[in-house]
Amino acid sequence: MKVIALILLAAGIAVLADQLMHRTQLEGLSREADNDPGLAAAHMLESAPLPDCPASGSLETQTAAQALFTIEKVATSRTEHAVEWTLAWLSGILGVPAPDLSYGPGQIRPSTLLEIAATKDLPQAQRDMLRNAALQPLQLFDECRALSLAELMIRHQHAAPASEDALMPRSQLTRIARNWNGQKEAGNADAFIAGLRYQRLVYEVFQRLRFERLRK
Repeated sequence: MKVIALILLAAGIAVLADQLMHRTQLEGLSREADNDPGLAAAHMLESAPLPDCPASGSLETQTAAQALFTIEKVATSRTEHAVEWTLAWLSGILGVPAPDLSYGPGQIRPSTLLEIAATKDLPQAQRDMLRNAALQPLQLFDECRALSLAELMIRHQHAAPASEDALMPRSQLTRIARNWNGQKEAGNADAFIAGLRYQRLVYEVFQRLRFERLRK
C-alpha cells in the first residue's frame, strides 16, 4: 500500500508541476502577445513544430489549419493531452462513445465532426472520414490526419480558397479563428480581450507560415 501511495503522490506532484509550468508559460506568452505578437508567434512555432503533411486542399487552407494547430498545441498542457488520449483510447477499448471533449493537437470535438458530416453537400467519402474520426477520436492524435480533417472543416464552414493561387483575406482568417476557438458573444471584458489575442496570434503565425511557404 505504501508503494502505491508513493506512486500516486509522485504522479500528483508531476501533474501539478506540469500545470504550473504550463500556466507560467501561457502567462509569459500572453504578455508577449500584447507587446509583440510577431515575436510571440515565432516562439510558439519554435515550441510546437509542425509535421510535413501533404495538403488535402489549397495551401492557404492548410496554412490556416497549421496556424490553429500551433496555437492549440501551445495552449494545451501535456497533462491535458495525456488525459484526452487516455479517454479516447479507453473508449475504443470498451467500445463506448468517447466524451465530447476537444482531442488531439487541433483540439477537435467529435460533435463538430458529426455536425459537418450530417450535411448533404459533402461527398460520401468525406462524410465517412468525418464520422469515423468522431467515433474513433484516437485518430485525432495523428497530426497529419487531424490537419486533413481541419482543412475539410475550414473549407466547408468558411468557403476557404480552393485555388492554389487565391490568398485568404485576414477577415476570413479572423472568422475561422473565432469559430475554432468557440467564441460567441464575449460575456466580459477578459473574454473579449482573450478572444482578440487568440485571433491576433493565429494571424501572426499564419503570416509567418505563409512567408516560409512562399519563400520556398
